[in-house]
Amino acid sequence: VHSGDFTGQGELRHYRSLSNWLVQQADTKGFQHIVIVPGNHDLTFESMEDMARSCFDPAITILIGQEVTLDGVKFYGAPHTPEFYSWAFNVERDSDKMRAVWDKIPTDTDVLITHGPPFGILDRNSDNFPCGCKALSKAVHTIQPKVHVYGHIHEGYGTTVVNGTTFVNASTCDGNYRPINKPIVVDV
Repeated sequence: VHSGDFTGQGELRHYRSLSNWLVQQADTKGFQHIVIVPGNHDLTFESMEDMARSCFDPAITILIGQEVTLDGVKFYGAPHTPEFYSWAFNVERDSDKMRAVWDKIPTDTDVLITHGPPFGILDRNSDNFPCGCKALSKAVHTIQPKVHVYGHIHEGYGTTVVNGTTFVNASTCDGNYRPINKPIVVDV
């Protein structure tokens, strides 16, 4: 599972490179499925979704407000985050539009993959400010998936369990965009 920001600014060559690397990892490590959700840096997924999707191997499942069930586990993924400059998949914070995005999450979701975090859970930036989405937090509290994977706020890297849900901020990069954080493994 990858929760977005595959590129600096949506460069198609970076999508192709990531696709090749993910498939290679799956082949060498025995992963049966690859599920990804774009992030706010993956600009071409918002502006030219078909072109961006075409850069990925067909074995990779890309979720943009969609669900998929793999080996009996239901995944739902959405890249939307509260408005942050003019990046991709921005939605006005605490708006009806934002609530509508999260209202689409199926209530029987096992693994929720979003780009951004819910409010108050592994969402603090370098100024110790909580950057998560309150509407997403409410949706997660209602649905109670087994796992919620996200990134976006690099300084929040890590895992915690709240009310039976394992929250995973899987940011690969630290706050200075250095790829130093290790992958996180969760059994569902």
